[in-house]
Amino acid sequence: MAAEERRELVMAVLVSVKNPTVIAFTFIWMIGVARRLMLDGTPQINEPRAAR
Repeated sequence: MAAEERRELVMAVLVSVKNPTVIAFTFIWMIGVARRLMLDGTPQINEPRAAR
């Protein structure tokens, strides 16, 4: 039984460390994607307009 309890403890520690890391990475990634979409979607001041 001690081995099973130790295994559960190790899994609990791994999950508690992994989840905030994944959440933080996902949050930063989503901010980066939103920023990229906002910046790429705006025309630049010095950018010539396409001929119509």
